[in-house]
Amino acid sequence: MKEFTYVITDAQGIHARPAGLFVKEAASCECDVKISKDGKEVMHARSTSILLKKTNRESSLCAVAVLVEEDSIYHSAIQLRYNVPKKDLWLIRGKDGSQRMPFFNSYHQLEMYEEAIHW
Repeated sequence: MKEFTYVITDAQGIHARPAGLFVKEAASCECDVKISKDGKEVMHARSTSILLKKTNRESSLCAVAVLVEEDSIYHSAIQLRYNVPKKDLWLIRGKDGSQRMPFFNSYHQLEMYEEAIHW
């Protein structure tokens, strides 16, 4: 562990931020969510942050592949919302940076510029 000495001259003191170190380390880990139907994987999402609630799975920025046999619809930086009881999936393109990229459809070999895909 790195060690240093610091003389506090500010009347307010100093605040340690161990949570910042935790967040930095957590960002290097990826989370995978896979959705299967009849024992076959139909969607794979990968992100550094996926919120797993009792009824929802959400990520503000993840890579998603929707799989249909040997084909897929893919996006590398998408918003994901999945309602478990309703089996309702939303994939939503953002407004900035890589989120604006189109979906890629491997079956038709084309880019899809839809704002969202809903199943």
